[in-house]
Amino acid sequence: FYPHLLLPVMRVIVATAGIVAASRLGSGANATAQALAFASAGLYVSAQMCAEPEVREVCVCKHYTSAGYLCSRCKPDETGKATTWGVGCSLPCPTMCVHGCDFEGNCLTADGETERCPLNCETQDRDRQGPYRILGGKRGCLNTFGHCESCKEEYYGLRCGNPCPSNCGKSPEGYCDRAGMCYRCKVGYYGDQCENDCPDACPQCMMKAGLFEGQMLEAGQCTQQCSGNLWGKSCQNSCPVNCAFTNGPDKPSCDRAAGHCSACINDEWWGPNCDKQCPDGCASGKCNQQDGSCIGDCKTGVWGARCSTKCPLNSKEGTSCAKATGLPTACRETYFPQLNTKTDRGECAQCPADCRDGRCRPDGTCEACEDGFFGTHCHKECEATCQDTCDIETGKCNGCKSGYTGPYCRLSCHQNCLTCMQYSNPQSEAPGNLPEFCTDCPLDEPAILDPNSPFADKGPAQCVCIESASRATPADPCRCNKPDGSDADEREEKFVAKPKKKCLYPCKPGRTETYYNHQSLCLSRKWARSIFVADGFDKGSCDDGDLEISATSRRTGKTSTKCVAKGFVDYLIAD
Repeated sequence: FYPHLLLPVMRVIVATAGIVAASRLGSGANATAQALAFASAGLYVSAQMCAEPEVREVCVCKHYTSAGYLCSRCKPDETGKATTWGVGCSLPCPTMCVHGCDFEGNCLTADGETERCPLNCETQDRDRQGPYRILGGKRGCLNTFGHCESCKEEYYGLRCGNPCPSNCGKSPEGYCDRAGMCYRCKVGYYGDQCENDCPDACPQCMMKAGLFEGQMLEAGQCTQQCSGNLWGKSCQNSCPVNCAFTNGPDKPSCDRAAGHCSACINDEWWGPNCDKQCPDGCASGKCNQQDGSCIGDCKTGVWGARCSTKCPLNSKEGTSCAKATGLPTACRETYFPQLNTKTDRGECAQCPADCRDGRCRPDGTCEACEDGFFGTHCHKECEATCQDTCDIETGKCNGCKSGYTGPYCRLSCHQNCLTCMQYSNPQSEAPGNLPEFCTDCPLDEPAILDPNSPFADKGPAQCVCIESASRATPADPCRCNKPDGSDADEREEKFVAKPKKKCLYPCKPGRTETYYNHQSLCLSRKWARSIFVADGFDKGSCDDGDLEISATSRRTGKTSTKCVAKGFVDYLIAD
């Protein structure tokens, strides 16, 4: 009995059934396309099972040999288009094949070719269906793009120029696919290209990670496990005591090759043999078997993969730090947490030097600055004319030194003011450099805040001259007026600031001052001496109440007279 002789008949039957079934979907162009796709796909829907399990997901196996059904075409995608080609269906169709490619890698719209076959290149004879095999009426071994349709079983590559890896085992499909990946490995090897040695204890090992007899095994693990909780070539060793039974109590808790645990009991141990207890710093008490790194967070005060490094110096007591970087959640006063960009480790850095009392926020910015500084880190100096402090964000003065005004105290007060308002209008921040915004008057001037102003005690008000004082011009300072009266030549003006600002008119040096009726009189030495040496006085030509005083000049010998109130004369004589 030769089943392969029935293949043409079966294709026709299946294709016909596909077209009939698909035609029930509707009518028109779309229905026709669906029917054709269904029929095309139906050509390869059959009861044949690929002899090699590795290709069943990607191949349609219609080519029959004594070894079974072999891959003869690649399965199409959901649109009915084949997107891979070659034995094993591991090569993508060329990008220019917009309608897919056949089993040899030919675009479905390509013309035939006649290039001579390279060494190790063969004509593909598994799929002889339809127009994919008619290439200009002449068979060749190359597809449209000059790639081999098929390789001899021990070679791979687009031109079959590479021998399969030496440790590939013989399979129904050959030794390796067109990409050079082994279908099977020789005994004692594993890996996609069988490049790794199996453990000495078990030459039969998993080629790739996967299920084996219901147990999930990694690539390279033994496929022949010991009975009982044992390991070794002769199953002579007991598995480590802290191995966990991950595959049930009737399976060994360690691998046969080296006795390594697949997992540790309760994740409380680590290492290949689960012989190391998890670090004390693990908050959960659990760690990863591979490297002992803690599962979950660290205990307070430590950080790192194994939670074994102390939190940085100056961390706040009772606080934690980031497991990955050691960045503290909080630091002691005058410190703040930051990540060192050079080491990528957390630290407690010193707060900026000019933060008030050395304190700062957790982000290192100052809450307040020492007098004379501003900025987020108090690294900028306030204007020298600020009164001690300025706004931490803008640098605007919180008050001006004597004689300055404006937001930054850069403007001088009006010349009549000693001090003035910082703002004439706080809303607009207009400076107070007009004469009516004085808050104090110059100490060395006979000037005071206008007593008629409602703010005369503290201002703002204009500085006006006190009694007996005036300004030469509105821009000039106040000065005491010159003396007047009969003895004006004998007096001089004098300003005193304390206890109260006054303009006084004392006698000039060398003059004698006498008092009468709450008034004073300044006499030169000549007139004062005449009073002291005179034998007596009479009214003479003076008014009532005055006495006539005579004095002779020593230089000229000329005599002159002067009327002086009797009270002034009596005061001098009595004194």
